[in-house]
Order: sequence, then structure tokens, then C-alpha cells
Amino acid sequence: MSLIAFLAPDEDMLATARVTLAMTHPEIRLEQGLLSAGVRKARTLAREGVEIVITRGGTAVAIKRPSWALR
Repeated sequence: MSLIAFLAPDEDMLATARVTLAMTHPEIRLEQGLLSAGVRKARTLAREGVEIVITRGGTAVAIKRPSWALR
């Protein structure tokens, strides 16, 4: 099981991540989720044992909010 996940905001970035990481870091789990969908996805990933979620912008800010883990 992967301990690291990359959470892309859209299909284009997800496709870029697939190409970029396929050969160098195939152990990184790639998922898509933006803002509240990204928070839900991060919550699911954490329940599945993922310890590190890489994301950006508003999704990262939303995940950092203390209340996200309680829902």
C-alpha cells in the first residue's frame, strides 16, 4: 500500500502526474479531487493508511483546517 498520494485538481494535472511519476515514483498513489471533493478524498486516503497527501492551493488550505478530520 502506498503511504504517499498526489491529489490532482483536474484531469490535465492527473495525466501529467501519471506520465511524470510512472517511471520514477510508481509507489505514489494518484487521485483527483478539488476543494471539498479533495478534502473528502484526503479523508478516505487517510482511512486507507496514506500518511502524506500532496496537493496545492485551496485544496491544501481546506485539508489543513482542523475541522476536516472530524466530518
